[in-house]
Amino acid sequence: MTNGIRSAVLGHSRVGLNHASSDRYRLVKNGIQIAIAHPAGGVGVGAFKHAYAQRLHLKGQEPKSAASHDTPVTVAAETGLPGLLLLAWLCVVGFSVPLRLRSSASRIVGVALVAIAVHSLFYNAFFEDPMVWGLLGLAGVFAREQEA
Repeated sequence: MTNGIRSAVLGHSRVGLNHASSDRYRLVKNGIQIAIAHPAGGVGVGAFKHAYAQRLHLKGQEPKSAASHDTPVTVAAETGLPGLLLLAWLCVVGFSVPLRLRSSASRIVGVALVAIAVHSLFYNAFFEDPMVWGLLGLAGVFAREQEA
C-alpha cells in the first residue's frame, strides 16, 4: 500500500496524485473553479455540495463524493472573495496575537491554532472544531491580560 502511494505521488501523475489523496485533488480543483465562477458572493453558505454536484453532474441531492476537504476552498466557493478575505483576516489576527505575546501559554495557543489551520487545508473542519473557538477566546484573554 505504501509503495503504491509513494509511486503515485512521485510519478508526478495528476491521476495518481488524485487517487493517492483520496480524490482531494479533484475536489480542490473543482472547488477553486466554483469560486472563480462566483467571485462576488459565492454559491451560498452550505451550498458547496450542491454546486459541486451540479458542476460534475452527480446524482442525488448531496452526494458524499462532493464533500469538501479544504476550508479555504470551501469558504471561497461558498462566500466568494469577501468571505475569503474575512477568513484571511481571522487567521492573521487569530494567529499573530497569541504568537507575539510574551507568555509561553499564549504561544502554545498560537501554535495550536496554526496546527488546526494547517489541518484544515486537508480536512474541512476549521469552523466546526470547538478547539478553534476556545483557542481564539484564550488568545483574546491573553491579549487582554498583556494590556493590563
